[in-house]
Amino acid sequence: MPLLTCPDCQSQVSDAAPACPKCGRPIYNARKVDDLSGEIRNASHRQIEYESRKKSGLVAAILNIVIPGAGYMYCGNVILGLFAMAVCLAILICTAGLAYFIIGPVMIIDGVLSAGRANRLLAKRLGAG
Repeated sequence: MPLLTCPDCQSQVSDAAPACPKCGRPIYNARKVDDLSGEIRNASHRQIEYESRKKSGLVAAILNIVIPGAGYMYCGNVILGLFAMAVCLAILICTAGLAYFIIGPVMIIDGVLSAGRANRLLAKRLGAG
C-alpha cells in the first residue's frame, strides 16, 4: 500500500485513507481521480455519440409517407423497408391507389415507432440511455 504525502502537514498517509490523520485534510488518490474522470469522459462520449446517431420519428414518418418503407431503411432496417416497399406497391397497384388512405396512416405511426425502436437499440448498444 503506497504512501502519499499530505500537502498541508507533510505527513505520510496511506493512499486508502480518506483524510490525513494528523491534520484532517482530505486525501485524493490521483489514480482514483483519473479513473473517475475517465469514466465520466467515456460516459459523455457515449452520450454525444448517441445524440448524433439517434433517429428522428418525424423524418421516419415523412419518409414512409413519401416512399413506403424508406423510413424503415432510414432507421437501419433495410430488409423490412424493402419488404414494406414491395407489399405497399403491390397493394397500391391492385387497389388503384385507394388503399393509400389506409396504408398512409399506418406507415406514419409505424415510422415513428420504428425510430423509437432504433433509438432504444442504439442506447442499449452504446450504454448511454
